[in-house]
Amino acid sequence: MNKEEQSSLAEWLKTQPRCAICWWPKDDNRRAHEVHHICGGYSRSKGNDPRNYLLTCERCHGVYHS
Repeated sequence: MNKEEQSSLAEWLKTQPRCAICWWPKDDNRRAHEVHHICGGYSRSKGNDPRNYLLTCERCHGVYHS
């Protein structure tokens, strides 16, 4: 991820107040929040675009991948 993409991700994160799945608030520090790439794996080099991000809490991110 280059600096422009990192900056874009940082700006996007400022607009996300909660987990997209269970709505756990980002400011409640009992759960960490993680960025899920909708198109991951080999496509990730093409996927560093805010339209490809999903903010999830650590629990939902784990469930999403299981």
